[in-house]
Amino acid sequence: MTEFSALSQPQEDRLDVPMFKTLSAVTTKMLQGFEGIGLFDRMEEKGLGDLLTYQLNHIQAGVQSAVGFAKGGDQNAFLGAMNLIQADIANLVALAEPFGQEDFNTVMKGVAGYSKVLETRGIEPEFMLKNSGMRGLSSVISGLENMRGREGPLQIAVLENSYYESQINLGHAKGNTTHTVSDTNHGQSIIGIGEALGESGAKLDLFVAEFHHNIGMGVSEYADLNVLGQVKSLIQNDLVSDRFTVAIDNTISDPDGTEIRELLSDPVVAKAIEDGKLNVVFYRSAQKFDMAGFDNYNGGITASFNKSEAFGDFMNGMRSTGDEGDKISSFNLQGLTYLQSTARSELSAYRNGIVANTRMMLDPQSETNRPGFATDSFLRPDTVGQRFFQVTPNSDRGAVFVDLRSAFIDPDNPKAEDGYSSLFNLINKYVVLPGKDMPLQGRASFGFAHANISTIGGDRFRFNPGLESKETMIAYREMFDTINDAMSLADYPDPAGGDISATAIKLLSALDFNPALLDILGKAGRGEALDFNETRAAVAGLAQSGVHDLANRLLQRFDGQNQLLNHEQIQLREELGRTVKPSPSGVTRATFNDHAIGLRDALMKPDLGKFEARALLSTLTGQAMALDLDAAREIMARVANGLENLSHGTLEKIGGHLEELAKSFPDGDVRKQVANNLGERVNSLIEARASTTGLPTGTPATRMEGHFTALMIDTGSEGGVTHGFGLLQTEMNQMIGGETGVLAEIDRKDTSFGRLAAAMRPALSAIGTNQAALASPGVATALDRFARDHHGEILGLSPNSGATLSLVNFLPQGFVRNMQFGLAEMFRTATKPPRDEQDAQSQRTTIANQAIELQQKTVSAASNLKILATVVMHPDFLDLVPSEDRPAVEQFGASLATTLSEITRGPDNLLVAVTGFAQDVSQNPEAFLARF
Repeated sequence: MTEFSALSQPQEDRLDVPMFKTLSAVTTKMLQGFEGIGLFDRMEEKGLGDLLTYQLNHIQAGVQSAVGFAKGGDQNAFLGAMNLIQADIANLVALAEPFGQEDFNTVMKGVAGYSKVLETRGIEPEFMLKNSGMRGLSSVISGLENMRGREGPLQIAVLENSYYESQINLGHAKGNTTHTVSDTNHGQSIIGIGEALGESGAKLDLFVAEFHHNIGMGVSEYADLNVLGQVKSLIQNDLVSDRFTVAIDNTISDPDGTEIRELLSDPVVAKAIEDGKLNVVFYRSAQKFDMAGFDNYNGGITASFNKSEAFGDFMNGMRSTGDEGDKISSFNLQGLTYLQSTARSELSAYRNGIVANTRMMLDPQSETNRPGFATDSFLRPDTVGQRFFQVTPNSDRGAVFVDLRSAFIDPDNPKAEDGYSSLFNLINKYVVLPGKDMPLQGRASFGFAHANISTIGGDRFRFNPGLESKETMIAYREMFDTINDAMSLADYPDPAGGDISATAIKLLSALDFNPALLDILGKAGRGEALDFNETRAAVAGLAQSGVHDLANRLLQRFDGQNQLLNHEQIQLREELGRTVKPSPSGVTRATFNDHAIGLRDALMKPDLGKFEARALLSTLTGQAMALDLDAAREIMARVANGLENLSHGTLEKIGGHLEELAKSFPDGDVRKQVANNLGERVNSLIEARASTTGLPTGTPATRMEGHFTALMIDTGSEGGVTHGFGLLQTEMNQMIGGETGVLAEIDRKDTSFGRLAAAMRPALSAIGTNQAALASPGVATALDRFARDHHGEILGLSPNSGATLSLVNFLPQGFVRNMQFGLAEMFRTATKPPRDEQDAQSQRTTIANQAIELQQKTVSAASNLKILATVVMHPDFLDLVPSEDRPAVEQFGASLATTLSEITRGPDNLLVAVTGFAQDVSQNPEAFLARF
């Protein structure tokens, strides 16, 4: 623990990474806080002493792993270890339940540095925990309505370009009138509000603002916001009511920064609050900033400053909105209160570290600021279109994002969304290529310890830096520069018809398909010469994706680099002349082959690419006849090439795609015949695959590894799951088969693994539930509504419909996948011979961590199964399900109940077995590895 906490102190260069320092400081404070909340005694009193011991051992193992990863400079692995530690802490605090509903207010008054700013004026804040930041704003509206007796609409002023959810929330408040306060043209907007109010004699009841903008659709440049000046201007121009409320979103702000203090201590504001004329409410989403980037909780925090005699009715309305959505789960209450009580200052440092990294990128590049974007990268009137990616200028000193836009893709282009989707996929694939290893993810939020990128509004990207090292921040900027360089090759109209957007979208699709081309094309875009191998890779990759015009340009460039025809040019022409289309209208066997490969790739896409596949099939059929070929035979031979190597689930997808494609053509159409013939070919492969057990051979270890690896591929569809479970049950029969079975051999060396194997068979054989019952639109709507209305009473159920549907789509097959991945990874680690003693020690540590992670994920997945079962069998949910869907849903629920029973019943159930297995392997990894 000492070594872990020391990570937060100044270190040698390779350890001096904000992520290592800040997350270890937060976590150290949380671990040190256990004794202060009486966690150990509470767990013993609840009869959970054994679980406490196990969880503490797991935390200790996680801490050791985190220290090792930090010393090795592995930011991705360090984050993984920290996630597990934080999950353990969250579980322990939730089980101990040290806090009551009123404790949050008490804790916040003690730790929030601004809580005593108005103490000398007799003003004491009240803190509340809501289900989200938007619930906090909704409760402000409820408080105002309660104070005014719900008479007449509210007059609300909103800061221009405020976070879109705030504007939507206010728009939903029935009958209210909203006015816009401009930060860039403040004086004129104040005059406009005065004129609008003057006609009716009304006054403003509420002003909604934020200290820092999130990414905005109508913003051309971001800057610091003068919220204090806006509030004073509204008051001094006599535009506000005698009991005026200001609600400020401080989600992005430093929770203990200067902005709140400056506003509250201003003489005009402080006097108005003291006189009972002004009520100030700060509301924030308990975003990742409030939980050090770990997505464990859900909530919103409000802080209200007012004179109770004047705003008592407001506070009563804010405390109790009568809405079920304001019920806070015990899990969120315990976790968020504990974080604030133990690590408030460290959380502030966490947010400030992200701001510092963001500022490095937003400040122009220089010798002392290498992560920064080049000056001509910033989007200004004189630089529009000079680069593919351009950065919206941002001088806000509290910014946590980079707003990236592109003039190359016309938003009116019908394929613009496809282009941005390809770009998003490219970035997420590029960062995990060998040698890149950047901890960037594509999650729909911000404030994580790792960098994050997401598409906003369909025409821009929000890049949120995390707490990565300076070297990683430079790598991110270089990645965007490389994309700019590569996309500069697309700065010409599409020869097949279309503008620059069409060319850019085609190139992005090619890079999405083959992200390894990005560095090569970036080099070409910078004007650097490509060698023979680079040219061959780039031209072949572009031609395979149909970007023939650019492939030809690179071939011509290579010819130009080598004035005399040499053997490399001849070889390139021989190799690639068969692939690169000579002209848009040319029909050759080479172009026919390109389109056949393209059709096969389109058919393998999860979303089919319906129009793309139809167009390719039409082109193929026409070309086949033009070349005097037997269309069906030639197309089947080329498209079916390699299908035998595809997984069962992928074959099923292709079969479904071909069936849909055939239906789209009229009877008698040769394309219908081709699609049907291909479908028959795929179905024969599926039938042949289903009749084969496919069990791997060899030692127990290699057989199990091969088996689980196959299952990872084969659970992509319902048929694939059935096939996979058939293999699994056959394997389990062999494992449990009496004295000569594999289990007998394993049991002599590792009893806990034998128990796990024995418990897996009945548990996994019960998983085959009819998940399709929840796929109808009516059931999806019922799930959405039920989640919104009942998430407060079902622990772990998210009010977000997307999260709820994700739970449905992931389970129960996801339960199996956790075990498949976990065991396969363990066998893979165990069967790799160590090179030396250091490698052997690493192997022992890895196998111990993998066993613990297997147990954690299995228990978590079982908990999710329980949530899903609770929802599906809940009477209120069944009442919402359309009558035609109810029998299938009830059958699904019964099957799910059977699954849960098999997983949890009896003294040797699967959860007990996997826990025992994890304990044995983590405590004595040598014994487990000795079997191999």
